[in-house]
Amino acid sequence: MGEFRAETELRRPIAEFFNSLEVLLQRERAQVDRFCRDNYRFSEGFLVQRQTHFLYQPKSECHFSNGTEQVRFLERHIYNGQEFMCFDTDMGEFRAETELRRPIAEFFNSLEVLLQRERAQVDRFCRDNYRFSEGFLVQRQTEPTVTVYPAKTQRLQHHNLLVCCVSDFYPGHIEVHWLRNGQEEEAVVVTMGLIQNGDWTFQTLVMLETVPRSGELYTCQVRHPSSTSPVTVEWSETPSDLTHFPLRGLCLSLRVRVPSSHTPFSCARVFPSAQATGEPCDRFCEHP
Repeated sequence: MGEFRAETELRRPIAEFFNSLEVLLQRERAQVDRFCRDNYRFSEGFLVQRQTHFLYQPKSECHFSNGTEQVRFLERHIYNGQEFMCFDTDMGEFRAETELRRPIAEFFNSLEVLLQRERAQVDRFCRDNYRFSEGFLVQRQTEPTVTVYPAKTQRLQHHNLLVCCVSDFYPGHIEVHWLRNGQEEEAVVVTMGLIQNGDWTFQTLVMLETVPRSGELYTCQVRHPSSTSPVTVEWSETPSDLTHFPLRGLCLSLRVRVPSSHTPFSCARVFPSAQATGEPCDRFCEHP
């Protein structure tokens, strides 16, 4: 094909942008000789001749700190699904993943032309790709949508689980805190990890186990790079809170163990069709 191909329709604009950069296309097309055939030649003696059919995979990683001020390039070498060697610009050489692979790393480190090529990848690969993608990846920010609701419809002074549903945000760095009457709650908070939505946005749940009392005000406070001030959503026990809640189709399959009550909750997947009903995400959360 000689060009970039998007894996999904959502990524098509990115592939089209990369395909418009002729200097980038020329660099990538040259990788057949500069990378693939070179690596084949370097490794033929101890890898290629061992098997008639094999899969040799290089995996390149660029780690950025403060833009392109500090860049670390990693190139992992994988043979038939097993990583056996890695080049790390922080070390400036190849390192074997096991003692058995040490002779391979030593051989690669004896090839000065190969070492120079790998060390140059910090600029030629990492910083170049950063420059090409900065506009739509590095600077991209999407504000989170925050929804608060109780996991169960309970009377006052009964244990309940207040759920702060944070969705559709990018980048993934986010801080979520529960406040009760303005004071942060920490001991009875259960946090789920980040979940990728598949469209480069994230979602997460942060749950507070509590015994709601009349007059108490609960607040979910969210800090995210897309906003200069925290996003706050309040909840208090009122009749309107026990009927309908906004739903944005948060799809999670999770199992939560509440620290103090040790009661597991199973939450089934919420399908988009449920959005029309106005029912909360916890509509399908029940004791197993």
